Amino acid sequence: MKTSIDNAIKRQGKEYTLFFLLLSLAIFPITTACSNSTGSEPDTEQLTEERAIETLIQVIHDAGLYFPSKNKQSSKNKGLDTKDLSDINLFATDYIDTDINDAGNLKVRLWLGPDGNIIPKPDWQAANPNICSKNGQYMEPARTLLEFTIFADSKSVQFNYIDIATGKIEKSVMAEPELPDPNWLVNAMSEAWNKMQQQSDIKDATTPCGDIMDLQVHLKTKITTTITTETEEDEVNIDVHVDSLQANFELSFDEDDNYYDGYGPIERHYSYPGPTGNGSCTTPNRAIDVEELTKPWSQDGSPEAVIRLFGDGSLTKECGIAQEQQYVFPLAWQKLNNVQWYYGSFTISNWEMMSTTSEILMQKVLDRTVTEDTGIGLVQITEKGIIEIRKK
Repeated sequence: MKTSIDNAIKRQGKEYTLFFLLLSLAIFPITTACSNSTGSEPDTEQLTEERAIETLIQVIHDAGLYFPSKNKQSSKNKGLDTKDLSDINLFATDYIDTDINDAGNLKVRLWLGPDGNIIPKPDWQAANPNICSKNGQYMEPARTLLEFTIFADSKSVQFNYIDIATGKIEKSVMAEPELPDPNWLVNAMSEAWNKMQQQSDIKDATTPCGDIMDLQVHLKTKITTTITTETEEDEVNIDVHVDSLQANFELSFDEDDNYYDGYGPIERHYSYPGPTGNGSCTTPNRAIDVEELTKPWSQDGSPEAVIRLFGDGSLTKECGIAQEQQYVFPLAWQKLNNVQWYYGSFTISNWEMMSTTSEILMQKVLDRTVTEDTGIGLVQITEKGIIEIRKK
């Protein structure tokens, strides 16, 4: 009897064992599927600057834009079909700048030139200031900053389009991928890039060298004329005439003659003795001409510019000052700069050349004093000012 009971218990135990074995085999695929419901493993790769650079290169290539590989020199320089600049070797890291904070959030930056092309970063430009001028070109300034912010915790990406001149964020997009996703970084950066491209014109990477630059003239000068005379009673009279002038106008490039020229009005503030006292006025449009300005970045020689001031006499005719005083300023300028009134012009050479990466390309400091004994009295004329050729 005992033997039969033992045998029954053994059979029952085997049945239970077999039952639980079959049950576990049935449940295992279900639990496995639940634990991997997204079909992806979580991303365990560390977020580094190196990884962000490689990802950005992939994103730009996927967007159909030309961009050099990180460890491979650029084989072509698109958009430059007037000069051979094959000696400029550019790598991806010459364009991309990165930094990471203590929280692990990473910033990745690119710069756009005036035409929307990706150009080398400011550090590269500062380290290579003459690389364009040796080919008769100039270093184009960056106008726009493209900045990714990659948030390590949320694995999201913000992409800003920033105007460099004002620092204003003009456009901003966000990308938040579904997690877990082992490819979250490339997916998020691609999504952000595609959103931004729909709103902005981002073009191929190129060198920062350009042929024609938009320029402006800035003139600011102050001329003081001191007239000392003696009366018959041996009294000394001193009259002081002060003229402060400003002019700002654009220059255009004449491709046939290969130089810049332009003209504009002059804003005048004056202080004279007598009933006219102090005043101000603005001349008609063509009171100052700048002609035959050669390219400031050319290494063919020192740039020169022909300056013609007040060529039609409009400064004195239209400013509304007394007839007896209207010639004081132009005569002072004539003596200081050896020009003929009214249609005289003179050539400014020996400009002080500035870096092509700065706003001011070249300048001429006006600092001179002349003294003349007219027989009636002593006249001293002093000019303090500056003429600048700036990027527009």
